[in-house]
Amino acid sequence: MTPSFEVTWGETPLCETYGLFVESFDETPPAPKTYVVDVPGGQDIDLTESITGHTAYSNRKLTVSLYYDGRSGDGWASVANDLKALLHGRRSEFALSWDPGYTYTGRAAVTAIQYLPRRSCRVVVEIDAEPWKLREVHTTTVSAVGGVMVTCESGTRPVHPLITCSYPVTVDWEGTEFVVPAGDTYRMADVVFGPGENKVWLNVYHFRTATWADVEGQTWASVAGIPWARIVVADGETGADEFEGDGSVTLRWEESYL
Repeated sequence: MTPSFEVTWGETPLCETYGLFVESFDETPPAPKTYVVDVPGGQDIDLTESITGHTAYSNRKLTVSLYYDGRSGDGWASVANDLKALLHGRRSEFALSWDPGYTYTGRAAVTAIQYLPRRSCRVVVEIDAEPWKLREVHTTTVSAVGGVMVTCESGTRPVHPLITCSYPVTVDWEGTEFVVPAGDTYRMADVVFGPGENKVWLNVYHFRTATWADVEGQTWASVAGIPWARIVVADGETGADEFEGDGSVTLRWEESYL
């Protein structure tokens, strides 16, 4: 038993709140979901990644044994009842002090309560948790006037980022270009962030890079206060001198791990 260990269920630190110790902890890692076609007389065909392009996983199973030593709080019966009311059958985000920086999500079940001598008790909790644990929800906003390359750090879970903009956005992802409509938040089904750095090009309108002939006759004074990204755009669906707004584009994605 280590009193420094903590299980935080939602906003409630269980050990601190109820005077508990983490007696033991067991985890069954998420099992991969495999799909193999049996070919009689030939080599079997593994179709595990054929639909999504990556492996899917079942939930992970966590078991925590919490011990109450009878020296604090309102007594073992009250502690056991409070834990049942808080945990049993309920779904929530939770955190484990020995795995700092990660947030899990799952449904808890109180599977055993043992009343022990000296007003102590043991409560066993099993959690059916999602396979992925969240490290961080990233949100980045950039100005995409004239185009910008955005670098996004992601985890081992393949994710489709969300994009929000008040303008139509041209997206270039690994050589494939498509346009996202304006005015709402969209999940980019054609973009899949993988582990590490992911680079995506965003542009709020199609453009042609200006030449010296395009800026002939202008002076530094005449372009004072105009962003350089607008000066180098010679033409497009919206002219650089007609463009209104700051061209802000927001990307949002989750960085998660097994």
